[in-house]
Amino acid sequence: MEGLKIAGYVGCQTNRPFGIAGESFENPQYLDRMIETVGAEPVSDYDQKVICCGGALAFSEPDKSQKQIRDIVESAYDHGAEMIVTPCQLCQANVEIYQSEINKKQGSKLAMLVVYYSQLMTVAYGGTLKQAGLNGHVIQPEKLRQIASRQNRDRAIRTGHTAQITVNAALDLQLCLALSSHQPIPQTDFS
Repeated sequence: MEGLKIAGYVGCQTNRPFGIAGESFENPQYLDRMIETVGAEPVSDYDQKVICCGGALAFSEPDKSQKQIRDIVESAYDHGAEMIVTPCQLCQANVEIYQSEINKKQGSKLAMLVVYYSQLMTVAYGGTLKQAGLNGHVIQPEKLRQIASRQNRDRAIRTGHTAQITVNAALDLQLCLALSSHQPIPQTDFS
């Protein structure tokens, strides 16, 4: 992941209403630390980190929702990010999927990959795009595809072992984050 710059987008609900022990509501650092842990560089001054993605407005007030999404993505671009990572499934889907609609309406060319944190971790620790669930994204994960291909090739040359450790690490982090944020423990199938 070295050299990859990522905007850590927490969204508005991940650390509210209960919060995460020792974290700021306005500028939580846990996602930035996770990005560093996997070897990438977090955007340190990402001003949209805890702004709502507009998921609740997507159907009732799409223009408002799409403005919020555009601000989130443009800020990531402005800070040199190559992708956005989030711990919120709604944010991941909303911010990625509606970029094409924004492009149609406004003539922009947004194409920022948005991934769920465990997808990033799976690739970082040697998993394939399929194991990471990245084979179904609207915006193709080219950078992660290159990283996964390089890692898988290198691993095959060295050992020939599979990435089971990656799956276990992703599940462990998912469990820790769920417990620390008082969220239900997510069910994940990595098969």
